[in-house]
Amino acid sequence: MLRQASLKKARRPFPEDSLLRQIHQSNLSRRAANSRTRSKPSTPRFVWSAFCVPEKIRDQNPFDLPLSVRLERALKLRSVRRLGDLDGVPYTKLESLGNCSKGTITELVRLIERMASGEFKFALEASPVWSPVALVRMIDALVEDLPARHQVMVTLRLGGMIDEPLTLEAIGSKFGLTRERVRQVVDLTVERLRKAGSLRLKSYLERVESFCTENVCPLTPDLLAQWLGSKKAVGRYNLGFYVRLLAHLCPSVSVWPSGQQVMLQGTDCSPAMERAIEEALASKQNAVALSALLSGLQAKPSFRNLKAGRFLDEIYRSRSYQVSFPRPDAPVLRPA
Repeated sequence: MLRQASLKKARRPFPEDSLLRQIHQSNLSRRAANSRTRSKPSTPRFVWSAFCVPEKIRDQNPFDLPLSVRLERALKLRSVRRLGDLDGVPYTKLESLGNCSKGTITELVRLIERMASGEFKFALEASPVWSPVALVRMIDALVEDLPARHQVMVTLRLGGMIDEPLTLEAIGSKFGLTRERVRQVVDLTVERLRKAGSLRLKSYLERVESFCTENVCPLTPDLLAQWLGSKKAVGRYNLGFYVRLLAHLCPSVSVWPSGQQVMLQGTDCSPAMERAIEEALASKQNAVALSALLSGLQAKPSFRNLKAGRFLDEIYRSRSYQVSFPRPDAPVLRPA
């Protein structure tokens, strides 16, 4: 009787299917044959005691996957940095962390199952092929999967259907919410999009950041149009929406969704940078490419660690200079 009671206690509800049984094959042999056959299809049971992560995905970062807040917290408490850190870890270790239910364990096992089945096969590649068209289509698909209320809020806030995005107050008045609550919903929605996009979206964002850094150019609707070429109408929303959303998804990229107009409302650069820019403009007949200007500034000891993103942000806020775009990826600076 005691032995039967202990077996029943060990068998806790857990989803099982053929692929999941395959992932945990090493643990199945530890269970008696009768305890595997007793579970009814309508009442799934725990038949494994520990995680078993296939070798081919053990080096993957779990935080690049679409995790729930609760699961993400549990993995951080366990100091998990790669999926391989979970291999052989008993389920009870996660359950003992608190606020980590069987549903959270189910979510983690299913993520391992999905990655092993190839759903996240791009995570195993060195780098997905860069495709601006694929990026726009991916964003459309991610936004379409949002709850209807959140979808409307984020498109209104980022100007999905109109050239100018609505203010937080204007959106709040439509939904009967405060501006702070609207801001929270938009921020949570953007984070949800980031997690749902997983490693493929992360790779695309890294490519955008790399291009803008190497060419010392801000991300603008015209630059996105140049990347898309003849397929600039491929997306459901206007180009400004994608640019603003990318600014939220990748804050390290300098984004100018409205081009020069926003800059004229800003302030001046720091005095040291102001002097250095004046010297560069004097030697270049009052017109210099931003890439050449940054290279000249970085040659000075005081600006040796100046990054492209910070440099572009300084220029963006300045009222003293005007930036023109002979090409979207080759901006030129002149005195205002």
